[in-house]
Amino acid sequence: MPRFMINSNDIQNGRLVLSGTLFHHIKNSLRYQINDLIKVVDENQISYQAQINRITPDTLEAVITQKEPVPSTSGPRIILVQALVKKKKMDLLLEKAAELGVSEIFPVVTDRTVVHPLEDRWEHQRSRWESILLEASQQSEQPAPPEIHPPEEFRSFLQRKRNGLGFIFWEKETQPFKQRFSLISPAEPSHSIYLIIGPEGGFQQNEIELSQEKGYISVSLGRQKLRSETAVMVAITLLQYELGYFGK
Repeated sequence: MPRFMINSNDIQNGRLVLSGTLFHHIKNSLRYQINDLIKVVDENQISYQAQINRITPDTLEAVITQKEPVPSTSGPRIILVQALVKKKKMDLLLEKAAELGVSEIFPVVTDRTVVHPLEDRWEHQRSRWESILLEASQQSEQPAPPEIHPPEEFRSFLQRKRNGLGFIFWEKETQPFKQRFSLISPAEPSHSIYLIIGPEGGFQQNEIELSQEKGYISVSLGRQKLRSETAVMVAITLLQYELGYFGK
């Protein structure tokens, strides 16, 4: 059963009341009917199951039949630092990052970034990206969509304080990610793991050196040269495998 993300204000006196975009998606696209069960989760990580008992042209109402906290994840938070790429590719990698459970995303501008953000378009872009992240997170039943930050210069991002491990993937590196990761003590669950993915043109040597000065570990994804949107999926999946996600 799909799990939709709502605001806690949508729960009123033991009832779920939906309107707007989510209502139209559930009613018109998914064609939910009276007596169907619906599962939702709010921003406080409370999961609800409800039975639909009323649908009008503008709203859906359902009686809450079950309420429970969403189980907390035991592993470290995964933070993606992604060089901006062209629109369709950026949309795809954001979608896949959300499906795989990334907690935060920092879009950055590197020396070889082709796409540059327009400040006066940021609010529109944020709304669009948040919609992509929300839909992907709902589809994959993640507890919450990733937080998306405003784009910034890569060198500016590197000045940020980091709470946990950081890896930068570089096509000229010879040390595989698995080998480097195996030599490091497991991350604390309360910490984060940062994954930095470059543009399709790759990173400049000086960007790698600056990253290393800031404590990021340069690693390889193998001999093949991957597109950015592919590298994102491979890097996240490799990390999750090493953390034991697929054995849980």
